[in-house]
Amino acid sequence: MKKIACLLFTAIIIFTITGSTFAQGKLGVVGKIYTKTEANSLYGSVLQSVNIDTKVLKSALDRVGDYVMFKIKDGKLVLTNEYKASLTSEYVNITSDETMYLYSKSKVLELLNSSGQPVTTVELRSEVLTITNGATTLEFAALCPPICP
Repeated sequence: MKKIACLLFTAIIIFTITGSTFAQGKLGVVGKIYTKTEANSLYGSVLQSVNIDTKVLKSALDRVGDYVMFKIKDGKLVLTNEYKASLTSEYVNITSDETMYLYSKSKVLELLNSSGQPVTTVELRSEVLTITNGATTLEFAALCPPICP
């Protein structure tokens, strides 16, 4: 009887851990929110930036699964779903081997909802791409490729 109870307990623990991992998509939660000051200190100054209306960004997020990808190319914002299908009306050609910055949809929404500013800025820094809304900044993206859903 003890063995059955122990086996059942172990199965429940494994199921719980596995279930919570896949609840956020197969890559888990991607992204970390910092204050703007922390982001500037950690990642350096912004080299290039593109603004997007926060309502437009939220509307685009309605059309993705668990992840959204960003890139600044030729001075334009490229916003795609996890399959690199464009989410904006402005078409910018992206090849399958081009690196994009992947974030969890939930983290982007957390950033937008916590700050509530009407304009969001996508920023290219020396080694990272950050997303800023108000006084908060999202970073810690996964690069796709090599880490793609």
